Amino acid sequence: MKNDMFTEACVLAQEQWVPAFLKTEEEHKFSRQFNQRMDRLYSKMRGGHYHRLTKTSLSILVAAVLIATLMVASIAYAPTRRYLIEVFDDHTEFKTEDSGLTSIPMDIHFGFIPEGFELVEREIDGETCELDIEGKIGMVSDYHFETPDGRWIDASKYPAAGQLDVDSEDHSVEVIGHDDIVYFLSYSEPDIYGVYWLKSGIQYDLGGKLTREDALKMAYQMW
Repeated sequence: MKNDMFTEACVLAQEQWVPAFLKTEEEHKFSRQFNQRMDRLYSKMRGGHYHRLTKTSLSILVAAVLIATLMVASIAYAPTRRYLIEVFDDHTEFKTEDSGLTSIPMDIHFGFIPEGFELVEREIDGETCELDIEGKIGMVSDYHFETPDGRWIDASKYPAAGQLDVDSEDHSVEVIGHDDIVYFLSYSEPDIYGVYWLKSGIQYDLGGKLTREDALKMAYQMW
């Protein structure tokens, strides 16, 4: 009985307390920077990192022969010559050996940047840093480019962890050999391309709202 009386008293107190809060009719508006970061996060999840629990495996095949046909000469980092490809309903996984690297240089060099794009943000291990910072060592390096009309490019590098995931939900992944490196090209509408590759134990990701030709040209000249 005492417990019931105490409960009723709490309910009554809450009914009197809640209306005392200030009311506002305005919906909270997130900043432009916050929305851009969230858009980029969702894009990265589709383009390179998946956390779905309902993946259905469609097929598994050993791609050593496929990759070998694309190669003109040997690759410096031996494990990148062989992949185990696993195709799911929303993405394709390219499994390789773990590089074992615990840190890498954070600088990314760009031999080509499509016209109109400017570097507007850099991050090292998830923390924003100066655009012109050099010589840092870490685990993840991110560069973000934009144009005045809203197009964007994200470029990243980090130690290869034994698996490279590429979006293939709407379009098949294209495998391209260029200068002894295997590139995986993905495409999703509207005009968003992603390029992924491994070199010397480091995984590189490049993706954004740009043409297929510019995406590949930028990837080929990036290290």
